[in-house]
Amino acid sequence: MARSRTTRRTFGLLGERTSAVTGRVTSVRARYVGPDTEKHNRSFGDKMAAEA
Repeated sequence: MARSRTTRRTFGLLGERTSAVTGRVTSVRARYVGPDTEKHNRSFGDKMAAEA
C-alpha cells in the first residue's frame, strides 16, 4: 500500500493519493470542516482544483 502525503492548510488538509502500482499521484483529496461543523471529503484531479 502506498503512502500519501498530507499538507495542512488554513482551511483543512490536502492529501495526495498515489497509485500502488506506479507510485504516481492519481488525485488530491481535500478534507475540511464545513459551516455545519461536519467533516467533509472531496477528491480532485489536481492540486490547483483542490486549493480553489
